[in-house]
Amino acid sequence: MRCSHKSPLRVTPAVHGQRLTKSSFNALLSQEILREVEEVDRYSFKKRADYFENDLKLSFGDNQTLAFVDDMMTIRNEISRENLFRIVPSADLQKASKALMQIPAHVCLTASKLYPIHFL
Repeated sequence: MRCSHKSPLRVTPAVHGQRLTKSSFNALLSQEILREVEEVDRYSFKKRADYFENDLKLSFGDNQTLAFVDDMMTIRNEISRENLFRIVPSADLQKASKALMQIPAHVCLTASKLYPIHFL
């Protein structure tokens, strides 16, 4: 009985008893994608990097770079919330700036190879 129930739903999926058309499915998919993107955006840098690595197979970079950027994000949070006068060496700021430009470029390049149809 379950198999006979599943088969028609695969052909015409339903949510809450209503059949999904292609446009309603696309709308639902878009909502779910947006929800997940917004949820992951609230993660810490390290947790977001882990999510991209494990769930999407998109690495933010090597462990040393990730640890450095995570430290810089912690310092940024400290400065914005607790210690306005914390001094950060200029070399660290330049290194962080470079890493924060390279990470999205690297992720997009890798994604374009893994998911080429979405990067036409």
